[in-house]
Amino acid sequence: MTGGRLHEVRRPHMRRGVRIVMVFVALAALIAPMGYLFSSFWSVTGQSESEVADERRAVRYLKPLIRLIGALAEAQSRAVDGESVDVAGLRAAMAKVDAVDRQHGVALRAQKRWSTLRRQIVAGFGETTGGDQAYRAYGELTTTALALVAKVGDVSSLATDPEFDAHAALLCVPLVVVHSGQVADLVRSASTPTGGGGRAANGSTVAAGRVAVALDRVAAAGETIREGVRGSEGAVAEDGEALAALDEFFAAVVALLEVATPATAGEKVAPAEVDQVGERLRSAALLLGDQILTRLDSRLETRADGLEDQRIGAAITMAVGLLLGTALLWTSLPGYREPEEDPAALPETGGDLTGPPDAGQDSMDGMVPAELVDARELLSNEELLHIGRAVRSTRGEPEDGVH
Repeated sequence: MTGGRLHEVRRPHMRRGVRIVMVFVALAALIAPMGYLFSSFWSVTGQSESEVADERRAVRYLKPLIRLIGALAEAQSRAVDGESVDVAGLRAAMAKVDAVDRQHGVALRAQKRWSTLRRQIVAGFGETTGGDQAYRAYGELTTTALALVAKVGDVSSLATDPEFDAHAALLCVPLVVVHSGQVADLVRSASTPTGGGGRAANGSTVAAGRVAVALDRVAAAGETIREGVRGSEGAVAEDGEALAALDEFFAAVVALLEVATPATAGEKVAPAEVDQVGERLRSAALLLGDQILTRLDSRLETRADGLEDQRIGAAITMAVGLLLGTALLWTSLPGYREPEEDPAALPETGGDLTGPPDAGQDSMDGMVPAELVDARELLSNEELLHIGRAVRSTRGEPEDGVH
């Protein structure tokens, strides 16, 4: 095979290789900005998904924990009055917290605090003290429980989520549960006569101050709950059931303030009436807490689904964009079409008397030198005919047609 023919055979393959390299270079230039945007979007949405998952864990954790705080507030009232505590109810509430702590306690970093609170609650089952001593003992338990609520809210970012103001309101629900019970307990304690038939000289003043502090906390938490649940753009109380629970809660807050406020000035207040209103507020707060948690979980689930759809859409868009970009670059770069064969550059061949004109063409392609000439063309050359006769005459051979 001649050098020119070899060059013609290799040229398409060389052009194809150069084109592939150019495609990869162009793709790299296209992928670099797309990849940066995609990776940034993927990172941001992934972080958002993680935060939403943590918030949903917190919602599941807080539901039984707030119920346990309600049980502790009820147990405190019983213990202050010297009555027996519902140990079975406390154990049942603790079992529900145990279940969610096994599932989500590690992620929320709540296991240590819950373990401490659990031991303290169990240790108090055997105590039979009442009055102020019982008030302080259960006050420590509820304080530890409220700290656990705050811990769960902070770790999960539930307390700082900018989309829903109800998060902050939710964390105020256990505050209302605790302090409403404390108001009733303090009023009863202030109304209890001493052994001499009257109140202790300084007991009334101390109790009045405690009642004032507890009422102030109830009022502040109640206002936060009302504003967070209904009074903002991110409110969750949009249906009739949630609005009814909120209205009952706020009515109970107002009722407690009206009944117990005179006690802050040292005036006599009927303990039974305060107990009744306090129980009403505690029940309303727990019901409202369940309503908020249910609706928050639904909102967070919707947000998680939206983030997942965005990530799937972005991945599909990226894949389709790469495929289309590759196809467009492949067809638009120079050298996409194969060069056509030049008929003038091919060797001429005469007819074949023993077979079709193209027989054996594929197997012999490129093996016949371009300089070969068909022998039949020589018969029409006069100069060669004269030379041939002269050669035969010299050899003594007869001429054509003579025998």
